[in-house]
Amino acid sequence: MTTKRARSIFTWLYSMMMLFLGFEMGGFQLFLSDISREFQMTQTGMGSLVAAQYGSIIIMPLLFGQLSDKLGKRAVIIGGTAAFVLGCLLIVLSASSGLFIAGIFFVGAGFSVCESVGAAFLSDMYSGAARYINISQCALSIGAILGPLVLSSCAARPDVLWRALFLICGASFLLLMLALLPLKLPENQAAAERQGGHTMASYFRSPVFVMLLAAIFLYVGLENGIGYFAKSLFDIRLSAADMGAYAISAYWAGMALSRILGSLKTPPPYPALILCFAASCMLFTVLALSGYVYLSLAACMLVGAAFGPIWPTLAALSAKEFPQNSGGAVGLFSSGCGLGGAVFPVFMGLISDWLDVGFAFFLLAAAALLGGLFCIRARALSKKRMLD
Repeated sequence: MTTKRARSIFTWLYSMMMLFLGFEMGGFQLFLSDISREFQMTQTGMGSLVAAQYGSIIIMPLLFGQLSDKLGKRAVIIGGTAAFVLGCLLIVLSASSGLFIAGIFFVGAGFSVCESVGAAFLSDMYSGAARYINISQCALSIGAILGPLVLSSCAARPDVLWRALFLICGASFLLLMLALLPLKLPENQAAAERQGGHTMASYFRSPVFVMLLAAIFLYVGLENGIGYFAKSLFDIRLSAADMGAYAISAYWAGMALSRILGSLKTPPPYPALILCFAASCMLFTVLALSGYVYLSLAACMLVGAAFGPIWPTLAALSAKEFPQNSGGAVGLFSSGCGLGGAVFPVFMGLISDWLDVGFAFFLLAAAALLGGLFCIRARALSKKRMLD
């Protein structure tokens, strides 16, 4: 098999992984309130289920990102798929919140390792990596659209449906892992070994990387904030429980469309990031104030469209900051994702319990504004470095 063909097969397999990760993400967002009710949890407890998943996303990329630069990214991705399959199995068998939390921790570990190391691998293999990362993230968005729509259309009890969600995703990842095992891929290790690798502190010596890391922390917080609390907004604030699944799917549909357009023509990175964060800030303010179902539904879709370019652009910029150690850089980047993903649902759950779920969306508007400011600062630092 030629290197070019192996590279194309990996790109296809990675995109399929992202499709089923999106299916899991969208389905979990849809059934989160049902799962928390089954285990008799409050809104704060519901946020803690998300935090359990994203807790592993904080830890695992830090461990395996740099390891992938040494051992090879393919081997680490295979390990990530195995962790995801194990997590899905534990969840399917769970009869208590404790076993569910253990399972979702492994799901988060597999999710983060596959997504971050795979993105770094694409960055190694392609000079225009942002385009291919965009395509894979488009697949994730399509999966997140399909998850709520497919599962909500099934006439079955919620406890049956959310277990079916993890059964489907676990079985799919098992098949993808078996397809990846015989694939031989070029590994970009020699340069990393000559450089001796980067210590964790060395990544923080790059001011541009620090700004990008802060931006992704906020972005994934925003993504999880709307993804996991949109249904609660429609259930509680708007009294439109039947529209919750449509709101989540509309959000991911907007993101998928945006990423399809981004894969056709890549916009200038920093202006795109600043514009997307600014638009998100305005749209979250609309969601916080709106009492109209269809206006809120449209705002959810537009938030997804604004979010589309952010993750692929930030991931590509972060990998390019440390081209010889892309696994370590994107691993730390993914840990920033996990931290934001863990913190924001907890705060939103607390605000929803203390005040109202609508007030929680003001937190997202403020975070989007701050994310835009970090991108403005990163752009200024990058320009200054080029002049020096």
